Amino acid sequence: MRELSAVELDAVSGGFFSSCGSLSFGCSSSFSYSCGSWSRPSYSCGSSYSGLSSLITGSAGLLAGTYNVLADIANGASLSTVISAINNISADYKIGYAAGQGMTLAQANTYLNNTISAIQSAQGSTIAFPVISTGGLG
Repeated sequence: MRELSAVELDAVSGGFFSSCGSLSFGCSSSFSYSCGSWSRPSYSCGSSYSGLSSLITGSAGLLAGTYNVLADIANGASLSTVISAINNISADYKIGYAAGQGMTLAQANTYLNNTISAIQSAQGSTIAFPVISTGGLG
C-alpha cells in the first residue's frame, strides 16, 4: 500500500483537494494540508473547548461506572448491588460531564488518565468516582 499523490487524491475526492491550504470545521478544529499531505488538527477555540472537554470527562465517568459494574459482578456481589452500580453509570457520566465544563483539553485528558490509572491499580475492586489525584512527586 502507498500514499496517493496529490493528483490521485484530487481525482478520488472529486476535486476536494484541488487547492492547497487549510480547512476549518467551525470552532472545534481545523486541518491544514499541503497538496494532499495532512497535518495534525489544531483547535481554534483557544485553550478551552468545553464541549469536547466535557465529552472526554463524561467518558471517564462512563468508564468508571462500567468498570464498577464489572468489578461487582466479578466479585460476586448481590443482584441489588449490581443493579445499583448499573444505575450509577449515568450518574457517573453526568458528574464527569459537568466536571469538564470550563476545563482545557489537557485538563480533561488528565482527568481521563487519572480514572484509567485508578482502574488499573484497583486490582478488581470498585473505584470511587470522580478520582481525586494527589499529584506526583517531582
